[in-house]
Amino acid sequence: MALTTGLLKPGGLFINVGRGTLIKDVEILKALDAPNGLWGAAIDVTDPEPLPADSPLWGHKRLMITPHLSGETENEYTTSTDILLRNIENVNSGKPIFNSIDHVAGY
Repeated sequence: MALTTGLLKPGGLFINVGRGTLIKDVEILKALDAPNGLWGAAIDVTDPEPLPADSPLWGHKRLMITPHLSGETENEYTTSTDILLRNIENVNSGKPIFNSIDHVAGY
């Protein structure tokens, strides 16, 4: 995916917390440096990961790089444990599991 194809409005903000492979580093830099490009970008994932120390992304003034922690929350482990225990109970009682992935839909 190229950020310079007009999919984002000039002056927009690009945020990627999904997959580092969704966008190439060079495309982020092009979109940030273009005359009517992005206002800024924030990325929590990179390709490769970890991002090499010599990557030009590190020094860009309108780019925020976070350490791949966007999914972590204060109660993350309590919530995931509660879901696991609920699913164990459901499986043992013949009920469908909670929060399952639909592999056809992709989520």
